[in-house]
Amino acid sequence: MTPTENRLRDTLTATARTIERVPDFAAPTTRRLLPRPLAAALASAAVVASIAYLAAPDPVRTEAAAPPAGTFQLTAYLCVRTSSQPTCGGKDTTPAQRDAVAARLSSLPEVHGFRYESSEEAFERFRVLFADTPGMIAAAEPGDIPDSFRIRADPADVPTIEAALSPLPGIDQIINEDELRARHPGTRS
Repeated sequence: MTPTENRLRDTLTATARTIERVPDFAAPTTRRLLPRPLAAALASAAVVASIAYLAAPDPVRTEAAAPPAGTFQLTAYLCVRTSSQPTCGGKDTTPAQRDAVAARLSSLPEVHGFRYESSEEAFERFRVLFADTPGMIAAAEPGDIPDSFRIRADPADVPTIEAALSPLPGIDQIINEDELRARHPGTRS
C-alpha cells in the first residue's frame, strides 16, 4: 500500500474504534420470486406474445364475432405477486376482482368485445410462439405470464376504456396493442 493508503486505513480504524454501534445501512432483504432480469425478460416476452397473438388467426373467432372495421386492441394485464405496480400490493388478482373487471368491461358501451385469457392459456401460447427459442421456454414457468383481458374497441374510445379500468383493483397495466404494432411494422393485424 502507498503511504496515503496506510494513513487513510489508520485514520478509519481509529475512527471506527470511537463508534459504539454501527448503524445498519443495508436495505432490508426480501425474497424475490424471480430475479429482476428474468422478470423483465418475461414481461417483455408477454408483450411480444400479445403482439404475436393478435397477429395470428384465432380458430375460436368467427366472422359473426369479428369486430367492426377500424377497431383497436387493448390488453389489460391482471396483478400477480411479482407485479411492480404499487396498486397490486404484491398479490395476485382475486377471482372477485377479475369478475369485477369483466363486469365493468361488459357494462362499457365502448367495448365491442373482450376475451379473458388465463395464465395457463397465456403460457401455452407463449410456448408455441417461442418454440424456436428453447432458452426462453426453459427460463419461463407456468404462472410467469399474468392473466389478462383482450379488449376490442374503436380507437377514439380507448382513453375512456383505460380510464374506466385503470382504477379497478386487480389491474396491473393496460397495454395499447395498436401502438405496439405501430412501433413494430410488419406485424400482421
